[in-house]
Amino acid sequence: MKIYIAGPISALSPDEVNCRFGSAAAELRDLGHSVVNPVDMSGWGLSWETYMCLTLEILRSDEIDAVYMLKDWGLSEGARTERSVAKIKKIPIYYETDGWSQKLKERAERPYDAMGDDQGRG
Repeated sequence: MKIYIAGPISALSPDEVNCRFGSAAAELRDLGHSVVNPVDMSGWGLSWETYMCLTLEILRSDEIDAVYMLKDWGLSEGARTERSVAKIKKIPIYYETDGWSQKLKERAERPYDAMGDDQGRG
């Protein structure tokens, strides 16, 4: 499964962003998934608007099988927008919670609205 990682970026330090997104990407890859980590493509010099256009283009394509929302995604306008696009496209959405990797294995085919915390509180 090809999974897009979404979460807060601009509100965090580059080190924290790299750690959080990198850890999630590593665990997803360990589970055998292909990962689209937006941090890998960001090039910290891009404007927020340009960056969002790039990430939303990825989500609008038919390449992504699921979206994984990092903790505190609801604090990020960009992550909320990415989640909205995923919901419109009926892309399954998973949330960073205890046991999320097992849930991801078990719920690969379930609808997006049955997959966890829908409030953005992590």
